[in-house]
Amino acid sequence: MNLTNIFYALVMFDGISLLIVAGVAMNVFYDEDRVVAFAVQYYALSIFTSILSYIGCFIIYYVTQTLEIGVISFLVDQGGAAGSIVGNPLMAVGGILITTKLAFLLGLFPFQRYVMDVSSACNYGFLSFFLVISKLPVLVVAMQFLKVF
Repeated sequence: MNLTNIFYALVMFDGISLLIVAGVAMNVFYDEDRVVAFAVQYYALSIFTSILSYIGCFIIYYVTQTLEIGVISFLVDQGGAAGSIVGNPLMAVGGILITTKLAFLLGLFPFQRYVMDVSSACNYGFLSFFLVISKLPVLVVAMQFLKVF
């Protein structure tokens, strides 16, 4: 999968989310019921933000006819086809919907609560994966994506 395509990147992030859910559920540190509850909460938030991000992809594809970040950046820089992309409110809505998934995966406001819950319930070996390694590809795509908007 190529991280320059918004849809492929979001599918990869959903795979990372499922891996994190499985890791949270399997890494019991304090109380098993509490950890499973955190895993279910994370999974529900992940599904919600995934749905929003895929709707954002469809909206951006409707406006630009592509999901390649480089092509979208070029179209925005050039003013799009007769200015249909620059200043288009649908582009802003699509960008905001995709940004919600990126904010969730990075643990930014308003999704910071699950990070504290998972951090208090898991062992320290899993926390290094959860807090650092799983967020690196998200940061790379977020920086590319936010250059466009």
